[in-house]
Amino acid sequence: MNFSNPSTYTGHETFACRSYWLKKGYDFVNEDNHFNAPEAPSKLGVGKNMVKSIRYWLKAFSLLEEDAPSELANKLFNSSNGWDPYLEDINTIWLLHYHLVKTSYAKIYSDLFNDFRQKQTEFSFESVERFLKLRLQETSINTIRTDIAVLKNNYIRPIRKKVNIEDAFSVFLQELGLIENVAGGYYHFNTRKKNSLSNNVLLFTILHNFHGKVSISFESLLNDSNSPGNVFCLSQEELYTRILEICNSTSGIVFSEDAGIRELQIDKSFHEKIYYILDKYYYGR
Repeated sequence: MNFSNPSTYTGHETFACRSYWLKKGYDFVNEDNHFNAPEAPSKLGVGKNMVKSIRYWLKAFSLLEEDAPSELANKLFNSSNGWDPYLEDINTIWLLHYHLVKTSYAKIYSDLFNDFRQKQTEFSFESVERFLKLRLQETSINTIRTDIAVLKNNYIRPIRKKVNIEDAFSVFLQELGLIENVAGGYYHFNTRKKNSLSNNVLLFTILHNFHGKVSISFESLLNDSNSPGNVFCLSQEELYTRILEICNSTSGIVFSEDAGIRELQIDKSFHEKIYYILDKYYYGR
């Protein structure tokens, strides 16, 4: 769980992440290739700018550490025993979305889901631009606008009948439906039930984000940075229901509501086997 990559607002070369790039990039570095090598474009089968973008997105999704595959990358994309090398399971996309926000390498995603969402649930992207400009006064407005455009391509389904074939490979985060078009240039964060989100993935993100904690308040689970409430746009009611479901099915995890204080209590052994939660999901399908 290394988050040493510094935050950035550039590096994607204006490309949203194609779903096949993650496996392609993983295989490339797993075979001891280097993104800065002259032969990288020909080996990856893309242009120089796309090479840079693939590297950027691998880092953004916490799949690359010092240009080597991370533990998460190996568990997901290993061709012989990876959990889901070709992103066929929607819960892999939920997991990658969490890491994109949590890692904060592509800083705009943390800004949007952790901070901006606390202020506005229905919004225009002009208001997102103003929000980012206030906190990024040394960042050019063109850089901010480019980042917003890439974010929109990643998360929002286009309102048009014909979709460019390249765009069709950029939509894996759109499958989550977290940001929806309302009307008249306005959007909202979707807080409806997330039926496709597994409780195993939800529990993993709690253990990962609150690593080492044996007691976590419900308020923290709902509103803290990188909490499931923020990252997955969960309503208070759904989060409460999910927590009870996890406790009812998992020995060693208890939800206490004594004296009006609501908190999740976790046996410390869970923090020592965090990936077991995901092994249980992927190998139990």
